[in-house]
Amino acid sequence: MEELVGNLWHKYITHKAQPRFAAAAVELKDQHKKLNLLLHAWGADAGLQIQNAVPAHFETYQGNLKKIAGTGHRHDIAQKSAERLCLPGKIDLYPDASLNLDLYRWLTAMAAYWPDACQNWFLLNQQVSAQVLTELPGLTPLYQRLCAAEIARRPALSLLPGEIAEQEMVIRHALQNPGSELQLPVSHYAPVPVTMWLYPDMQRPAAAKSSTDTQDDSDSEGGHKKNQKESDIRREAERSEHSSGRTGLLLFRLESLFSWSEFMNLDRTQDDADDGAEEIAEDLDMLHLSNEQNRSASKIKFDLEVPSAYSDDEAISGNILLPEWDYKKQQLQENHVSLHMLQNLHCQNRDIPEHLQKIARQIRAQFSQLKPQRMWRNRQEDGCEIDIDSWIEFNAEKSAGHTALKAYRDLNQKQRDICTLLLADLSLSTDAYVNNEQRVLDVIKDSLGLFAEALNTLGDPFALYGFSSKQRQMVRFHEIKSFAEHNMGKVRARIEASKPGYYTRMGAAIRQSTKLLAGQPQRQKLLLLLTDGKPNDLDKYEGRYGIEDTRHAVQEARQQGIHPFAITIDKKAELYLPYIFGSQGFVLIHQPEQLPLLLPKLYQQLSD
Repeated sequence: MEELVGNLWHKYITHKAQPRFAAAAVELKDQHKKLNLLLHAWGADAGLQIQNAVPAHFETYQGNLKKIAGTGHRHDIAQKSAERLCLPGKIDLYPDASLNLDLYRWLTAMAAYWPDACQNWFLLNQQVSAQVLTELPGLTPLYQRLCAAEIARRPALSLLPGEIAEQEMVIRHALQNPGSELQLPVSHYAPVPVTMWLYPDMQRPAAAKSSTDTQDDSDSEGGHKKNQKESDIRREAERSEHSSGRTGLLLFRLESLFSWSEFMNLDRTQDDADDGAEEIAEDLDMLHLSNEQNRSASKIKFDLEVPSAYSDDEAISGNILLPEWDYKKQQLQENHVSLHMLQNLHCQNRDIPEHLQKIARQIRAQFSQLKPQRMWRNRQEDGCEIDIDSWIEFNAEKSAGHTALKAYRDLNQKQRDICTLLLADLSLSTDAYVNNEQRVLDVIKDSLGLFAEALNTLGDPFALYGFSSKQRQMVRFHEIKSFAEHNMGKVRARIEASKPGYYTRMGAAIRQSTKLLAGQPQRQKLLLLLTDGKPNDLDKYEGRYGIEDTRHAVQEARQQGIHPFAITIDKKAELYLPYIFGSQGFVLIHQPEQLPLLLPKLYQQLSD
C-alpha cells in the first residue's frame, strides 16, 4: 500500500512541477524520414544526420514545487553540430499533438540555416529565427502558434526573483521579435531552456583512447549481439581514473571487533547476470570511462587480437597505400591508408556444401538459360558457308545489273560485355546470429557460394573479395577469387574458410576494388558491396567521417565508369546508405536468411 501511495504521489507532484501530455506525444522515430527530407530540402548539408538527443543538465532556478518533486534539472533540448542534429526522442510539452509536431518541424528548419560555428548562442538563435521566417514565410503562422505556447508554459514572471525575472522577460521579447535583443542579462542561474531554439552540441567525445583500450573496444563492432538493447542515443562521456579501492584512510576502533574470521579475497563486484546497467545508464547525465584491470571483453572473446601467422591468411602483395577523404578539410589525404592483400594458400578443393547443393542445381539451370545463344546471320559478304536463298536471289537480280554479292552466312555468338566484383564485409559484427542456427557470416558465405555458382554457369567474369580493418594501418583485403581464378573447388574452400575480422573501413576497400575493376577490359563494370552495417573503425572513422569517405570512394568509382551497388541487412541502412550510394544504389534485405537466394536474382536484374 505504501508503494502504491508513493507512486501516485510521485506521478502527481512530477506532473504539477513539470506538466507532460503523454496522450499528445509525438516521437522522433515516427517522424524521422519526413524531418530528414525537410532538412535537406531546406538546404542543409547532405551529410547532416538526425539523431536522438540526450537530456541536458541546466542549473536553473527551482521553485518550491520543483524542489519537492526533484525535477527541473534535465531538459530535452535540440542540439546542433557540424555532424548531426540531435532532437528530443519524444516531444510531449503541449496538450495538442499538432503543436508538438510543429516544434519538430521548426527545429528542423532552424537546423537547415544554422551555421557550423556558434559564437553567441543568444544572438545566433534570433538571427536564424529571423532568417527562417524571411526565407520560409509559410512557417510564420506555425512560429506564432509555437511562440504563444512556449511562453505560456514557461515559469510565471511573478514567481521569479528580480534578476531571473528580468532575464525571462528578455527571452520572451526575443521570441516574439527575433533580433530585437542584443544581450541576455547576467544571472547566477541559467535561464530555463527555450525549446524553440537550438543549442551547441553538448555530447562531447570521449578522450583519446590509450593503447590498452584497443582490445576492449573490439566488442563495439558486434552490434547485433543477442539480448542486447539497441539505443540510438549518443551519450556524453569522459575518461576518468579507475579507483582500485586501495587508497584512502579507514578509521575504526579495534575494540569493536568481537570475533575473528578468515578473510577470503573474492570478487563479488562483477556478476555475469544482467545487473540493469543499461537502465542505470539511461538516468546518467555523463558516462565515465576508466581503464580497469579486469576487462570483460577478455572473458567474452579470445580472438580479438591479430591471429597467429599459422592460422591467418598469407600476404600476397606488399602494403598498398590508398588515399582517404577528410570532409572537414575537404581534401583527399594521399597514402593515408595501408591495405594488405591476403589469401588462404593452404585450402584444398571442395564441393559446394551439402545444404546448398539442391539450390545450386536450380540456380545453375536458371542461369544456363541466360547464356548467350549462337545464331546464324544471313546475307553476309563473307562467312563460313553459302546462304542458298541469298545466292539464288543474287543470280536472279544479276541480269538487272545488281552486282553486290551477299550470299554467305556466318555463325554469331552474342557476348556479354560485363564483369563483376563482389565485396563482402567480414567485420566482427558478422559473428552475430540472425536466427537460432545461422550467423551473419554463415549467410554471407552461402550467398558468396551461390553467387559464384550462378556467374560461373553464366560465364561472366567475376571476382570475390572480403575485407575488414583495424585502424588505417591495417585494412585486410582477402582475395577469395580473382578475375583470373578458374578453380571453383579452391574458391569454395576459401569461402568456407572465411572468418569474422575486425572493423569496417569501407572507403579503402571500395577504392581497391575500383582499381581491380578498372583493369578489366569489359565495358560494363559492376561493384557489389555486401554489408551488415555502416562504415566504422577504432579511430575517427566512426560517424560522419567514415560515411563521407565511403561516399567519396563511391563517387570516384562512378567517375571511372563503374556501377557501385550496396546490398545490406542493416535495418537502419536507410538512414545513411541513400546518402552514400543514392536512393537507387542499394537494396535492404529484411530477412537476412533469404539473401543467398536473392543475390543471384538481384545480379540478373542489375546486369540486364
